[in-house]
Amino acid sequence: MKSFKYTLCCCAALALVSTAHAQVSEETLKSIQTPDKVKTSIGTLKFIDGAPLPETSKKVYDYLDTMRGVDAFLKGVPGASVNAIIDGLASMEIDKWILMVEALNNVSDGHDGFVLTLTGGYTWQVNDSWTLSLGASTSYADDDYMSSFFDVDVRDSQRSGLNIYDADSGFKDVGCTLLLFISGQTSGAYGHRGASHDSSTTPRTARL
Repeated sequence: MKSFKYTLCCCAALALVSTAHAQVSEETLKSIQTPDKVKTSIGTLKFIDGAPLPETSKKVYDYLDTMRGVDAFLKGVPGASVNAIIDGLASMEIDKWILMVEALNNVSDGHDGFVLTLTGGYTWQVNDSWTLSLGASTSYADDDYMSSFFDVDVRDSQRSGLNIYDADSGFKDVGCTLLLFISGQTSGAYGHRGASHDSSTTPRTARL
């Protein structure tokens, strides 16, 4: 008796499946199937029974790598955007002396910090072929900038083991450069920039 009931159930299930299949049109089936070829902006993608061929898989992964690179670039634009970082730039050249003032605000969108850089230089014409250029610069940063880069708060201290530190505004670095030009071509260069004020004593850089 049980065997007879099972047989009836199986027949009924098969009948339902057959009826459902019959109700799906060929056009609908084609619309949900993966075609053998798909034309895209990165070329023609080829499939067999819905599975991509090896060259198609490579194309798609290469495209994803490219788009991730583009995405990383676009996310970095605010940090380098002229509109976001440059509030003022001025330079003045008098005879062999040059003076440049650069003001940067909100340099990385992570704070409202302000940095003012003063650069001075002198060019000495040694002879018809040799020219020496000596330059020096220093940067002043406000409290917000110094706090963003050099503070160590309680959370940072617990995580890193560094001592708590509160950085104040001031001249954060100084630097110098020496360039040698021979017949208009750069033939030698030396440069050095060092931290000063709180940027040199913060635990963030003390270990470096």
